[in-house]
Amino acid sequence: MFDPRDDTRDRGEDGRERAYEGCDQTGDPRDVFLHDVDLPLDREREYVVDRDQVYELDGDDSRTLATVGALRIVPERDLLDGDQSLSDSLDHLREQGLIDTVPIGDHGHGVVLSDRGLSLRRT
Repeated sequence: MFDPRDDTRDRGEDGRERAYEGCDQTGDPRDVFLHDVDLPLDREREYVVDRDQVYELDGDDSRTLATVGALRIVPERDLLDGDQSLSDSLDHLREQGLIDTVPIGDHGHGVVLSDRGLSLRRT
């Protein structure tokens, strides 16, 4: 398990950890999708600028966007796993127009990147 007191990773110019730095150390299975993604990884939300849009993202938001972007569609129940903070993250990403929810099967919903989410992922 990663102990933040032992954290010797380099930080970005602003001192904050970025998604592409040390992403395999948090133990979150979604981190595998963060390799080439330059998005915030901290718990606090940061502003991210994409062309003429500004978004506020934190680590959970970044992990969710990277996971959905890599897999194209992820069952919503797989992202939530009973975690309220992840539910809040999905709501936040939906409000910012970065993800959409689509029906899959008879009883489920899947999460996909919206056009804005796709654009942000490519930056």
